[in-house]
Amino acid sequence: MRKILDQSYHLAGDEMFPEETDKASSHWQVGRKKHFPLWTQNVSRGRCLDQFASTHRVDGPWCFEIPVSGVFDLTDGERTMELCPGEIYLFDGTANGRIAAQRGQGECARWSVEMCGTLLPSLAGSLFRHYRHFHVGDAAHFLETAGELRGALLRRRHEEIPRIAGLSMRFLMELAEFVPLEIPPLLADAVHLFESNLGRPIRVGEVVDALGLSEYRLNELFREYFGVTMKRYFTELRLRRAEELLREGTLSVKEIAQQLGYGAPQFFTREFHRARGYSPREFRRLESSRN
Repeated sequence: MRKILDQSYHLAGDEMFPEETDKASSHWQVGRKKHFPLWTQNVSRGRCLDQFASTHRVDGPWCFEIPVSGVFDLTDGERTMELCPGEIYLFDGTANGRIAAQRGQGECARWSVEMCGTLLPSLAGSLFRHYRHFHVGDAAHFLETAGELRGALLRRRHEEIPRIAGLSMRFLMELAEFVPLEIPPLLADAVHLFESNLGRPIRVGEVVDALGLSEYRLNELFREYFGVTMKRYFTELRLRRAEELLREGTLSVKEIAQQLGYGAPQFFTREFHRARGYSPREFRRLESSRN
């Protein structure tokens, strides 16, 4: 028999959108509070009607959205796309995002898997690189793992903790199989140029000239494989490195700005705030309070 459903709400812009979800909450914060390397803190599944939406906030948990039926409109920072059954999308907390059922479909359904952990950013970077959109074909296997995670979270037993961590790792490792093994050589060269020049403001024109490819074509490749423009890719590389340095706590904001090639600290602060929703100093304070 179908489990009893009730109505919960997700804030989206200035409106409230109702979405029917399982009555039982699987939200268990023990992994975040104890700073586990990898932890699934919540698995939810729900049915929603036309245009019902939920948001993902900057610095929120990493969330894998898995549509089961219907088509969803998705926005993640600058990226806008449709998400369909057979696909999985990862919101990684680096930008504000939103997912909403498209108009005129009737009832839609999706699962959401929220993860956190001190190891998660580096692990995801190694497994997924900058991929956030995965074409998995049949998502049944991932839904099965998500269901196992949900059951363990609902039980909230201490002896389940290793199993939850193991299932979380299995979910990531199996999803990594859908990341293309190779990217085109010219795109790999462009990525190397960006990664090698985090300490200076390299211009897109320099990369284009070095590779002998048009800016239009190179941007097409970045959008195809990473979902963002070249400029946005380089900006995100610098911001992720800035976050690492801010967490380490050994350098001042001014020194971090200089190390990452910003002409003045205020330029760094402005770009960081625009992308993350708070200043570098606020980010450092938040990270310190968590630790």
